[in-house]
Amino acid sequence: MKRTLLSLSLLFVLLIRAQAQDVEPKWKLDLESKTDWMKILPTGNLLISTNNALLSIDPTSQQKLWEMKGINQVTKESFIEIEGTPFAIYESSNPLKSLKTQTNIIDYTSGRIIYNTLEANVTVREKSPLLDLGALLLELKQDKKVFLALIDIESGKERWRFDLPDRKTGVGLGALKQTVKSALDASPVSDKDGNILFPDDKILKRLDGQTGKLLWENENEKGIGRLNFSDDGSVVYLGSGRKIKALTLADGKELWKDPFKISGEFQMFIPSKDNQMYVVTSTDITVIDNTTGKAVWKKPVVFANTFKTLKFTADGILVFSSDEKTSAFDYISFSGAELWKRPYKTDMPVVSFELTPKGILFANAEEANMVDLKTGDDTIWKKRIKLKASPVTYIDDKIALIYSDEKLYRVDMTSLNYQLVAQDIKFKGSDEDVQNIELLSNGYLLSSAQNMWLITPEGKVAYSVYYKPASLGTGAKILGTVGKVYATASNLEATQDPNKPNTVNIQRSKRGDEIVGGINEIIANRKKTFATQDATYIMTRVEEGNTKRIGMVKVDKATGAEKGKIVLKSLDPLYEIDQVTGQLFVVINGTAKGSELASFGL
Repeated sequence: MKRTLLSLSLLFVLLIRAQAQDVEPKWKLDLESKTDWMKILPTGNLLISTNNALLSIDPTSQQKLWEMKGINQVTKESFIEIEGTPFAIYESSNPLKSLKTQTNIIDYTSGRIIYNTLEANVTVREKSPLLDLGALLLELKQDKKVFLALIDIESGKERWRFDLPDRKTGVGLGALKQTVKSALDASPVSDKDGNILFPDDKILKRLDGQTGKLLWENENEKGIGRLNFSDDGSVVYLGSGRKIKALTLADGKELWKDPFKISGEFQMFIPSKDNQMYVVTSTDITVIDNTTGKAVWKKPVVFANTFKTLKFTADGILVFSSDEKTSAFDYISFSGAELWKRPYKTDMPVVSFELTPKGILFANAEEANMVDLKTGDDTIWKKRIKLKASPVTYIDDKIALIYSDEKLYRVDMTSLNYQLVAQDIKFKGSDEDVQNIELLSNGYLLSSAQNMWLITPEGKVAYSVYYKPASLGTGAKILGTVGKVYATASNLEATQDPNKPNTVNIQRSKRGDEIVGGINEIIANRKKTFATQDATYIMTRVEEGNTKRIGMVKVDKATGAEKGKIVLKSLDPLYEIDQVTGQLFVVINGTAKGSELASFGL
């Protein structure tokens, strides 16, 4: 027995070694079963799925935080974190209890099961955290019935049910329309009295938060879009199709004499000053009086294309609209007048844009250009920057960097002068091109999954490094994981009226903050650490004679120098990289106890 254990220990050492210098694991942990997959949670803890358990490990203390045994067939794709909460939902099976797949909702920081469909024998269709109420609102299907259930987060018990008899449960077109939600569909929300507003397709229902009793309902011609509350929460504004309504929260009665009619499909509300509110549709924007439902502007301002987003300036509202072929900018005053003679239109869809004090810097697959905010024309630059491929950009308040077709341009955001900094930037490897641009103290870092180029401000190549991909799709997998959790927000997102803070949702209560437990702060800190790292970690193929292995290299962003390397002798190892801390987690299956987890750092 001792000889067997010794052989397995030697096997592990041989499977994982460093090139030129041995690198010992920071720590190792025995796992009782074969590991199927692992992932890094938004908090930085490890989630591991074995052939009969699900467990979480804290890499800092090297301790198991929790373990749930008797769980089979949990796929990595089915484990989904619920944004803004410490909760996750996943599907699994437990043959000892039932042959049916079950849905679980857990607190992934503690492993506590909040809800499990095994006992209830139901299918989860939708989920809405209502943290102010300390509950999750679930839309469930049981046999051919659909109903709502309010689940207490602390006890996991069902507080009440509410039947949805009009919900379709088959596989026809009607059922498909009900199950596929648009990004603009309103979600359930708790109100100031602790009750629930539930958008049931075309009907807005107010349910008693304690009992689930229907308090009132309001029917509309089309599905309900976004909801908004008045400042004191006593009035609910809703958009449905081509109508806007105001309802009193207490009884659901319509406050205005008639609904406000709009010409395009409703998109969003933006609260403003003096009891006024912007109403944005797919085709236009206008301002209405909250108390009367009457138009404040003489007429809506029609967009040149389909609405995408908007930004406020000191003088007005910049609207960006676009479709698959073209894009456009409209500039509108706070009184509803068009500030330009005509909208500015582009011949190809805009990929990114930034609002500067002097104008709009935009880029698409054909050009990068500046639009004068005062006149709406592109006379700031005598010549536009001609591009031949979809651009990659970095834009801040001092500098803009634009890459396309092996060329890098720099724009001084103060003077708005631009110049070609470098060209003939050719990344090695098939399908490798610039994916990201970072501004460093000594230059501009252009990178992809396997390439890194540093261009100096003078346009010289400080270094260029390339690492062969570890395996097909490895780089995309790593970049995708990092981007999902820590990528910065898109610069195409809307901003709010500076004259009035956003009141789309009533602020979360102290109880809601306690339930969340600071998870958003943890994620924000990890995101900040990720953004300020001085090195990149790349998985690569390492060739030693006729032998091909997989390894991780740590590359200094400023110099391109390798700061360390770990080589895995296994051809197809099970591994995950924490790009925030630089830890490499490796699992070796087939050990005496089942599998072994090791953590390496460079």
